[in-house]
Amino acid sequence: MIRATFRLLVNLLILTLLPATLVLAAPVVHLDPATPILGNPLSIIITLDNEETGLAGLPDLGSFEPLAPPLHLGQEIRLVVLPMRPGAREIPPFPLQVGTARQIETAPLAVTVLEGIADDAAIAPFKRRPFPLVGSGPGGWILAGALLLILFGAGIALLWRCWHRPDFFKLPQAVQLAHLEARARHLPASAACTSLLDEIRKRRFAPLASNSDDIHRLHCQLLSLIAAGDE
Repeated sequence: MIRATFRLLVNLLILTLLPATLVLAAPVVHLDPATPILGNPLSIIITLDNEETGLAGLPDLGSFEPLAPPLHLGQEIRLVVLPMRPGAREIPPFPLQVGTARQIETAPLAVTVLEGIADDAAIAPFKRRPFPLVGSGPGGWILAGALLLILFGAGIALLWRCWHRPDFFKLPQAVQLAHLEARARHLPASAACTSLLDEIRKRRFAPLASNSDDIHRLHCQLLSLIAAGDE
């Protein structure tokens, strides 16, 4: 009778402690690599007791961005994530379904995400790019040659324009007077400048005959005023 009573008490004790034992035996969570680095993918690995235990849902991982759905392989669940912020972080508990009637969760995991920069790192010195500007292959020389051709063509065009610029005194008289007035309007205000402008405008718009000597005289007066202004 005493032995039966003792055996009954032992069985009751086992049944009472069994749920607590199952809760304490939470699946193990570890990282691969063990030290997270900012911007480098890592795997959260949950080691299971059996293949029937599965992930019941995905918690809010905060600064760890999932890169792919969780992968359940045998007695292991893998989730690839990307650390988005450095410093002290926490991997939250993962809910797990054991069979059809019981749900457990993993313990939270405290981690430190490194920035991945060495303590003795320094800014690299500036290095000038050698000529040609683009690469070091034939493409760079082609670009340099095209640039030289463009500059050469622009120089030829400028020389051609200067060489073939019409002589002032060969232009029509109306054009000559218009050019003289345009240049005289930019001179500093003075009595001589006002007198010159009045005569030029009279010869442009009044029925006053002008000859080459008149145009030459006005031109000389303008050049004199320009020279006096430069002084």
